[in-house]
Amino acid sequence: MAGRNPMFNSSGCKDLTAYHAIGNVIKEEKELDKRVHNLINVLKFIIDWAGFYSVVCNYLNGGCGACGGYRETKDEAIIAWNKRESEVEESEVRNRN
Repeated sequence: MAGRNPMFNSSGCKDLTAYHAIGNVIKEEKELDKRVHNLINVLKFIIDWAGFYSVVCNYLNGGCGACGGYRETKDEAIIAWNKRESEVEESEVRNRN
């Protein structure tokens, strides 16, 4: 219900209990998102430090978050990503039939 004042319930009555509860949930979600983002960055750093490569569809830039897996070279990572794409397409074709 976009554009609706969240302080009021669907009947139009002020509902501060629900308003504060929803506010707390939103705050907790933002904190969890930040922690997850930090964890992902640490893992990426460790993987990069260990010398592995991956192609990732970055969800922070509107992507889906899919990963082609980790490989020892950039070329292998790109090949894995491209192979993933063709496997998805083949799977979609099989599922349509």
